[in-house]
Amino acid sequence: MQEQDKYIQEVLDHMLEGCQIIDFDWRYLYLNDVVIKHARQERGELLGRQMMEVYPGIDQTPLFDALKECMRSRTSKKLLNEFVYPDGSLAWFEITIQPVNEGLLITSLDITDHKNAQERIRKLNTELEQRVQERTAELSDLYNHAPCGYHSLDGDGLFVRINDTELGWLGYSREEIIGKLKFADLLTPASVQSFSENFPTFKARGWIRDLEFDMVRKDGSILPVLLSATAITDQQGRYLVSRSMITDLTDRKRAEQAIRKSQAQLEAANKELEAFAYSVSHDLRAPLRAIDGFSRILAEEYQGRLDAEGLRLLAVVRTNTQKMDQLITDLLDLSRLTRNQMQFSRIDMTALASTIYQEIAVPETQQKFAFSVKSLPNAYGDAMLMRQVWSNLIANAIKYTLPSDKRVIEVGGYREAETNVYYVKDSGVGFNQEYTHKLFGVFQRLHSADEFDGTGVGLAIVQRIIHRHGGSVWAEGQNNQGATFYFSLPSMEPEHEPAK
Repeated sequence: MQEQDKYIQEVLDHMLEGCQIIDFDWRYLYLNDVVIKHARQERGELLGRQMMEVYPGIDQTPLFDALKECMRSRTSKKLLNEFVYPDGSLAWFEITIQPVNEGLLITSLDITDHKNAQERIRKLNTELEQRVQERTAELSDLYNHAPCGYHSLDGDGLFVRINDTELGWLGYSREEIIGKLKFADLLTPASVQSFSENFPTFKARGWIRDLEFDMVRKDGSILPVLLSATAITDQQGRYLVSRSMITDLTDRKRAEQAIRKSQAQLEAANKELEAFAYSVSHDLRAPLRAIDGFSRILAEEYQGRLDAEGLRLLAVVRTNTQKMDQLITDLLDLSRLTRNQMQFSRIDMTALASTIYQEIAVPETQQKFAFSVKSLPNAYGDAMLMRQVWSNLIANAIKYTLPSDKRVIEVGGYREAETNVYYVKDSGVGFNQEYTHKLFGVFQRLHSADEFDGTGVGLAIVQRIIHRHGGSVWAEGQNNQGATFYFSLPSMEPEHEPAK
């Protein structure tokens, strides 16, 4: 029995749990090393002493009540006990109480780390739940207040979800739609037909893009929308619900209507312009020709009857009718620029500029000028219109440079990013830089007609042609120090021709 007692004591001493025996007077009869460690006291301070002496107030705790109950009834019991050390630290023990001959055998397992881990997990779960709630609320807010409408349809096209934005557009409450109305119930007859044709395809394919529908609001008004959707399926690929997005096309439809109206007005204006051009060409030129013709007859057949002043006045009449005829010609040329369709091709600008100068400058004029053309980048545009641009710019340079002692005209160009820039530079009379904005206006002249002839339409024609090609025009100059006129064109061939 001594050997058995020794074996039992060795087993108890080496247990992972705390083990202690108290007698019927609540005195400690045995404590293993684990209990000594948990108690944070020496063995001699505990053996033979009552529990109430070692831990004052323990007899007022639920643990002592359980010990008394087991001592009285001689029954076993398990409980969880919270223990506060004198330094304020907290520990948790899983206590098992068993009656023995000497009194009670108490085993204790320190589960403080486990409890702390549980508490950390509980706090983490609480924080996670809070974050999930916040995230869910945030996503719900984003869903409901998105700038576009969102809804989900089941396999029958019945609304199972819809956001506040779409409800606001339609004028319905969520209770009036969810589980009660189908998407087709809110469509015009024509849109119902389109939906019936596309919904089966969507469920089979799983997506659909940019379908236009006319939805009917609660008040009966029409809401044009653009719909795109993807399908949510189960693991077998069977359709469950849709994720549908709609955007309000009201503004776009209004803009399209405004564009159609503007186009109709533009077509009407062009027709009026064509009628005006026809009238100018025929009705105004007829009396001009008559005036010029009768003036010529008077000058030829009545030359002997008219004195020098009369002949001079007839010459003035004829000169002004010719100027008027030229003005009509320029106006017609300007009006045709907006009506004629452009024919695009690659243009050798170096050869074209040189040819134009040779055509418009007679040999006598050429002898008076130092004219040069640098290597110009090729252009892509309407060759006839580009010929008109070079003709007007070079003719202007000749006209405004002739009065100068030094007559130099330089034609050049360069490539800049995706743009070709061309220029005509002269050493002529120039102009006041403050009035540059007037240069390209119709009938805008910076020099009087007495100084230089012309109708004031040539540069307006240049600007109109360059704008039709997607480019721009500008000029630099100073009085009596020459001028430079620039124009730019896109350097790449356009995928589509510029708007006519």
